[in-house]
Amino acid sequence: MPSVTTPSYKTPPPTVDEKADKVIGNLSNARELLDSGAQNLSKWMKGLSVEEHIRRLTQIANGEGQWAKVSIEIRKRAADQIQQLRDRQAQEEEKAIQNHIRLLGEEYAQGKISNEKYIEELKKIAAQKETYQNAGIETARAAAAKIEEIERQNMENRLIIARSLGNEEEVIEIERQQRIEALTRGGMKKEDAETVAKSEADSKLENIFTAKQSQEMEQKDWDKAHGKVSQDEYITFLKTKRNESEQWAKDHGQDSKNNRNYRTVTGKLEDAYNEQARGKIDAAIEENGKNTEALKQALLLLKEEYSALGDAGIKAFDTVNAKIKEFNTGIVESTTTLDTGAVIGTYNVGKRPWGIAVDVDGNVWVSNNAASTVTKLNGSTGAVIGTYNSGSYPTGIAIYADNNIWIANNKLSPDNVTKLDGSTGLIINTCSVGDRSYDIAVDFDGNVWTANYGSDNV
Repeated sequence: MPSVTTPSYKTPPPTVDEKADKVIGNLSNARELLDSGAQNLSKWMKGLSVEEHIRRLTQIANGEGQWAKVSIEIRKRAADQIQQLRDRQAQEEEKAIQNHIRLLGEEYAQGKISNEKYIEELKKIAAQKETYQNAGIETARAAAAKIEEIERQNMENRLIIARSLGNEEEVIEIERQQRIEALTRGGMKKEDAETVAKSEADSKLENIFTAKQSQEMEQKDWDKAHGKVSQDEYITFLKTKRNESEQWAKDHGQDSKNNRNYRTVTGKLEDAYNEQARGKIDAAIEENGKNTEALKQALLLLKEEYSALGDAGIKAFDTVNAKIKEFNTGIVESTTTLDTGAVIGTYNVGKRPWGIAVDVDGNVWVSNNAASTVTKLNGSTGAVIGTYNSGSYPTGIAIYADNNIWIANNKLSPDNVTKLDGSTGLIINTCSVGDRSYDIAVDFDGNVWTANYGSDNV
């Protein structure tokens, strides 16, 4: 009987979906076995990182290479596995960060690490909020907030110590830093906050410096009056104080001409004293052993520096003999005769020029009433620098030490006072006072005064 051959059936090759499904399963199993500490894995699986898992699953999810014909269902499964791995990775990273912060806190509480080291390590963790995409963000933000809290408390402690020790400069510096923080928290840009805080701090420092200079001056005056110091020693001291004042202004970024509050003092010379640490006028001092000329006539004491006469410190203008007498720390150093009655020049401005003022740079400002403008001239050449809008029918004009220009406009309220930027000529602000303001002035404290013709008030 003939033998019957049973046909053999070969197992069909796996489809691309089956291959992908197996890879996904193997990757998932390998991750779980590795997490459980299993040792008997193939060399291929050992040490397979989460990133490598994600890379291979991404190829399947995107249908790359040999997975080009994989089904949508398998791709979705691969994508789900990727998301699960990313979530797991995020949780592990979050736990690691939280554990790190906890250990740091324990070491800090036990005194094993310093305050500075604690903050340094927290800053490293906080910096991760810029790089972590999947984890650690909230924890890193919490670390950053913790740093701010610690640094704020440290600053308060420093302030208490500085005040208790009477260290005024340290107090001002800490208050400057606190001011910057407060302004930035309120929404101000950091660079603007730093400018505001620095200006306020410099003003406080200047007050301290000026008070100290005044105390030293008073002591030295007393010493001189009681014969404890010679005339030469006294003059040397005054010159030193003056140099210190100018150096202080330079160190704090101030222009010594633009940041000095000037006063005029009218009266007899022996009654005219410098009130702001620039030396003392003494009528008993003679020039080169001779009697000084007209020292007891009515004088204007000017504490400004005129470039034409050089920097000779204090100058007294003799209103009777029209002479400039220069005083540097109390000695009459020279006498210069003023030109009297000579016209230096005539210059064109706008229509019906009314008010005039000179700014700290020596430029001349003229209010042109009929043209409703102001003109800025070069104080040396008379050349027109610019003509700017000022408001309706400007009359009075005044300039403060910050070089801003204040203009009184002869019109009914509102907006009858205009403030201009002295550098650009642009309008900074307008404000309303009385009706028909004719004249305007700025006092030493920066307060603006207007004479209002229409409303009978100031």
